[in-house]
Amino acid sequence: MRTTAMHDIFQPYLLEDEKLEWTGQPRQGFLFTFIDIIAIPFSLAWFGLACTWESLALFAGENEGGMRWLFVLFGIPFVFVGYQMLIGRFFTDRKRRANTYYGITNKRALVLEGVKKKRLQEYFPKDLDDLRLQRSRKKYPSVAFGYWKTRAQKRSIISHWPYGVFSGFRMTEQAAEAFHLLEKLRDMKTEEKTNKASND
Repeated sequence: MRTTAMHDIFQPYLLEDEKLEWTGQPRQGFLFTFIDIIAIPFSLAWFGLACTWESLALFAGENEGGMRWLFVLFGIPFVFVGYQMLIGRFFTDRKRRANTYYGITNKRALVLEGVKKKRLQEYFPKDLDDLRLQRSRKKYPSVAFGYWKTRAQKRSIISHWPYGVFSGFRMTEQAAEAFHLLEKLRDMKTEEKTNKASND
């Protein structure tokens, strides 16, 4: 997405005297992670068993009357869940990342996400004490803020996209540039506090 368009997206969320210095997005398109090595076989087994159940309920129980349709209805949610785990989640994840935007201003870091209803997560300098640039073999590294907005995030032991919670900019092409800007923002605010304390 063009920089001007990204600026327009963030414009309604900026504070007074706030200037946008950097924008980005997570990696686009379909994304496979190492978790899929486990998730795909499990999803195949789930979806296969659910489809087998439905087939048996539909064709093997023709003489069962009303009970036959009870079994059919019982299996439909499992088929739907299996499809979502095996195929649907990749489309959902792609759409989610296509509607996720990252921004850095002179006052804070912003994560704007949501398809129909936008949700803004804001991180002030005090939230950036544990900045980390997470590099990988892939082209797109991540910037982790190390600050958990909720207890659920703090308890989570899974931090890999798209399954776990995460505070930061995930898998963005300009992660190194964003990391240095965030360091500058964090250190600038720290210096301001130090100078203020000295003057007092």
